[in-house]
Amino acid sequence: MPFEPNNKEMVYKIKKSITSQSVDLPVNIMSNGVVVKQVLSINVLPSISNVIVTNGNGDVSGGALVRLLVIDADNQYKTIEDTVNFNVHIADCDIIEESKIYVVANLNEVKNIVASESSVSFNIVITVSGYVIKNQSLKYVQDLNSNACQKTIEHTLLDINFSTSQNFDIINEVNLPNSISSVLFTNATAVMEDCHANTDILTISGKIFANLVYLTNEETPKLKTQEYILDYTQEILANTVLPEDDVVAQVKLTAINSEVQGELNSSKGVLSLKSTILVNAFTIRKTTIEIVDDVFCPNYELLTENSSYVKQTHCCENFTEKLDGSLTLADDVRIDKILCVSNTYSVCSIKNDTEAQINGVVYANVIYQLDDDNLTTGAILAEIPFTKILTNKNIDNVDAVISVKEIEARSKRIKDIDIQVTLSITLNYSQNIDNSIISNVILGKRLENTNKPMGVYIINQADSLWEVAKLLKVSPNIIIEQNPNLLFPITQPTNILVYRQNA
Repeated sequence: MPFEPNNKEMVYKIKKSITSQSVDLPVNIMSNGVVVKQVLSINVLPSISNVIVTNGNGDVSGGALVRLLVIDADNQYKTIEDTVNFNVHIADCDIIEESKIYVVANLNEVKNIVASESSVSFNIVITVSGYVIKNQSLKYVQDLNSNACQKTIEHTLLDINFSTSQNFDIINEVNLPNSISSVLFTNATAVMEDCHANTDILTISGKIFANLVYLTNEETPKLKTQEYILDYTQEILANTVLPEDDVVAQVKLTAINSEVQGELNSSKGVLSLKSTILVNAFTIRKTTIEIVDDVFCPNYELLTENSSYVKQTHCCENFTEKLDGSLTLADDVRIDKILCVSNTYSVCSIKNDTEAQINGVVYANVIYQLDDDNLTTGAILAEIPFTKILTNKNIDNVDAVISVKEIEARSKRIKDIDIQVTLSITLNYSQNIDNSIISNVILGKRLENTNKPMGVYIINQADSLWEVAKLLKVSPNIIIEQNPNLLFPITQPTNILVYRQNA
């Protein structure tokens, strides 16, 4: 009796999340001759510059572009800009050889702001989070190559076929407001709306929501903002990618710079915005293999060995969420008007115990003008918490990118401020199912023949032909040949005739 199981092994890639790590970074920005009287806004855009993986750990380094809007000793608006560096160590993130690790850095908090004649000091908390793509090996039996009976099925796996992490620049030109005299700085956020695969190309498109903070050209310059919604499309080289591949991607704005072209105080003025966007993306391809799902032999005992593996599903979901918040100033404060809202950022955490949900906070820096003789300018940082319940509860790894698309603040009843926020939320989540599969079949001892050459068996219930064949240890083909009118599933006592040719 020839018995040579055809064993196969395939290697495919799955996603494994890593633990987020945060760093509390003290920052001291030199004011370059500006005597800072008050800090109105701090804008921070962190980005990753390098990731080094050793012995299952990751060392991440990066930088953050910091812009400050301040009022100097002469009650003039000034902008101070600098870059700070940070390092984060991610321990025990289960990285093995040939794994790939992708991380993003997000601003988590700005605190302890102290201004002096020569500098501004404060703390920023930067959180680094990401995921690992690692190889998984699957051993399986494709065919027994023997006279043993086998049931084969088509088995579908999801394989991460291509993955990338890279930055690209988008340049947009927009018209300047006619009343502008100088640009202070620009806030922005990037949102992905579509990502699809072509042959060897990934195409990513979306919008950049930009907010220009500027001074007017009036005799007494006023602080104002101008909002822009900009489109972007980027093609990314992705060798081996096919149009039928699914794409999971996240984008994040890591830098934005502006340059005025033409004339200020004129309709001819043009603002050139250069946005740097980080994209983490991977493509998923369905891989179908034929495997032996069950076996038996009429005359011999068959011993099976199983191989454990993780079967993974993926989903990428984009949606918007509207939030309302409010805050109240001190009783002796009377707001004349809201000048602008700047330095908007958000943080979130994932809870996945009894139900999957996102818990987050949007921070909105509201700059206002008081109703007093000096038209005093002030600022306050509003915190707007939110919770989003995820509809799919059967998930294991969740990555969330939260971006502030739109924000508006209005003064109400002299000392109250109402805030409306529109968030863009990108969820990238997966479900991991622990499975096992037959990896080898070994021929055991010969079975003692106790079956009659011919017999009639009463089967009370059976869902499939294979179930009956394995019970009676007879080939499914023989059962059908000898019982041509047999129908499945069997739901009532049924006679089955079996004639054996014993070996």
